[in-house]
Amino acid sequence: MFKLVLLCGCWLLAACAPLQLTPVNPQTAAGRWLTPEQASAPVLAPAPSLVIPANFSANFSFNGPVNGPANVSMTQGATQNVPPDLSWAPRMPPLSPGDRVRLALRDGEDFAGVYEVQMDGSLHIPYLPALQVAGLTPGETEALLRETLVRAGYFRPGLIAMSLDVQQWAAVEIYVSGAVFAPGRVVINQRPAEERMEQSQLMAGDAAMDRVLEAALRSAGGVRPDADLAKVLLQRDGDLLEVDLRAVLWGYPVPALPLMSGDRIHVPSTGLFSEELVKPSVITPPGMRVFLSNLTIPAPANSLSGVNQNSTSLPYGSRLLTGLLSANCVGGVAATNSSRHAVLISHNPLSGEQEVIARPVEEILASPHRSDLNPLLMPNDGIACYDSGVTNLRDLARTMADLLLPFRTGI
Repeated sequence: MFKLVLLCGCWLLAACAPLQLTPVNPQTAAGRWLTPEQASAPVLAPAPSLVIPANFSANFSFNGPVNGPANVSMTQGATQNVPPDLSWAPRMPPLSPGDRVRLALRDGEDFAGVYEVQMDGSLHIPYLPALQVAGLTPGETEALLRETLVRAGYFRPGLIAMSLDVQQWAAVEIYVSGAVFAPGRVVINQRPAEERMEQSQLMAGDAAMDRVLEAALRSAGGVRPDADLAKVLLQRDGDLLEVDLRAVLWGYPVPALPLMSGDRIHVPSTGLFSEELVKPSVITPPGMRVFLSNLTIPAPANSLSGVNQNSTSLPYGSRLLTGLLSANCVGGVAATNSSRHAVLISHNPLSGEQEVIARPVEEILASPHRSDLNPLLMPNDGIACYDSGVTNLRDLARTMADLLLPFRTGI
């Protein structure tokens, strides 16, 4: 019996060994997400901080022809209190398949009506050939229709009175790639059926509030902390537009670039984790879901620790300490809970690997400003709390008692 008790005690002591903590790597002090090459380097310079230049004005300029390759660049000149000049940005989205337009024509009732852009981008109006209007603004479409009516001989030049207005903007498919949390195909400007029905009753007029660049980035999960906001690319057919979105970090409005179905957006990566990008904005996630585990003993659920759906939803920009508070890993009896440890499990998109770090909770509380101890959380991160040594010894004593109880009962 003594040998059995001794064997069980050795096994339990081994099982209750303290958690092996990952050494604090000074390379990660400026952030997270190292590539394999950066992780193996002896010294890594801190990630460059995005500082507002003293003479920054956030003015934008549009270079290049409207229908050709274009470039949007940020210029410097006045003071940072000057609002950005967005006069270059197109105000009206181009037409896409599914958009509905209403045509009104004086003395031309056979042509008037509501028409929808077909899947091939054409507009079919009675007695006229199909008009390719996808990619054209409503004003350009009206000019094309006016020219077509005159050329077909239905009206004389200068004697045609007509108007073409958008009755309803449709949802469009956009493809987003690069440094976003959920790259791939996204659908923006979707509306409930009731709202679409109400809109169809109007004579004309609709606002495409969600058919813009920032809506597509939000639908793709938002930009990641390694995004190069100075070189965001918008590709439409053979045209390429480069947009500088850094102004959003300082509270300036984002260019409301209207989009059409089939547009492609690419957000380049700088290869570095920038904490300045981890804040709620119109191009970052408003919130995030993290996975929490706080189990003192094996259990089927976290409900005893107060971990529920509300606890796992955190604002974007929250740090590890906030997640620990949501999981009830902080507080309690100091004698038994002061030496608890936290484990953070995260996916590194730069290396494609899972990263696991462990930190003492008391050290995080003592130095919450240190990014190596209290890193920023990312969407779908996992946090697990391990008990202190005192709690482990208490559970060891209980387990020993459970093992010895049958023997004491039989004596």
